[in-house]
Amino acid sequence: MRVGSLPLQSAPEVPEDKRRKGSAVTATNDKELREMLSRNEGRPLPEVAQEVIQKERTPMAEKTKQLFAMLWCVLRP
Repeated sequence: MRVGSLPLQSAPEVPEDKRRKGSAVTATNDKELREMLSRNEGRPLPEVAQEVIQKERTPMAEKTKQLFAMLWCVLRP
């Protein structure tokens, strides 16, 4: 059977209450990341990179990586 001839499967239906809950969580995360970016905008990238290395394998590892990525996007020419 060719790959192009495989039938498409539809995505499972997500209940309305789960969608609203996911939207609220996403909005909260977005707000938290925006606040973190505004608090750290003046920091040099090497300093944040060092923090990423220090926080690896901790609960704050992902947020620190996200902060580095946001600062990199803002600071690059």
